[in-house]
Amino acid sequence: MFVSVAYLSVLPSSIISAAGLRDEAVHYREEGYERQRYGDLHSARSAYQKAAAINPSDPILHNYFGLLYQQQGDLEAAKQSFTHALVLDPSYKEALWNLATLHDRLGNREQALFQWLKLGMLYEQDGELPRAQEAYQQVLEIDSNYLEAMTNLA
Repeated sequence: MFVSVAYLSVLPSSIISAAGLRDEAVHYREEGYERQRYGDLHSARSAYQKAAAINPSDPILHNYFGLLYQQQGDLEAAKQSFTHALVLDPSYKEALWNLATLHDRLGNREQALFQWLKLGMLYEQDGELPRAQEAYQQVLEIDSNYLEAMTNLA
């Protein structure tokens, strides 16, 4: 079997290009987050959009978009962004926390309860027992008779 030297020399540069693009996307994402922290929401959104154009499947980016939309008062867009982050990474606890909190805020008790319970189980699986208890406590604040949360707190 004959493999061209030219073909072999292309492979490493394509891998390097992909890594460079990921780094660029992370740079834009973190730049956006910093701008958002300082209240420059327009620049934050612009940086997030640049990151999304490079890497649309970054769950952290979609979580940040959700926080931005929430800060701007667009709670439906925030919910969609948090949900999308969880589609990309179902065990992404920060996005799950943000979605549960948003459902609580919107009065979606059943959805909030489900998200808090799922979050508690994820924290428990990862050995983060104080955080798990905190999530289960949120479940009990929604429904003080919820047996599974009471069992997990015990």
